[in-house]
Amino acid sequence: MSKANKNDEINTKIQLKNFNPITTNRTWLGHFANMESGSIDIMVLEGNCSIDEMVLQLKSNPNFKIKNESQWKTRISNHLLHISTLDGDSRNRSEGLQCHNLKLKENESGKIVFDY
Repeated sequence: MSKANKNDEINTKIQLKNFNPITTNRTWLGHFANMESGSIDIMVLEGNCSIDEMVLQLKSNPNFKIKNESQWKTRISNHLLHISTLDGDSRNRSEGLQCHNLKLKENESGKIVFDY
């Protein structure tokens, strides 16, 4: 997990207008692009996936640890908390990690998107 950067909101707005989320294998939020967190960042930025669709995409990646559907949903929910709140999930809180605090929403099609 990465910690928040004061420019996360500005950088996210830039990404929404000028899609280029990966630099030196890290997303604009500082997560490794080839890992679960980075993949979730990109799916939210693209705005094409519901939680269930995210599960299918992550589950189909042979580089990720095998999880059942419930475990994937928990993983996704925890990461969405990490990017959408200051406190994040229980692991973030126990580590004293300040999270990204970005605005997310579920759009009318059920897709998880940044709300900017």
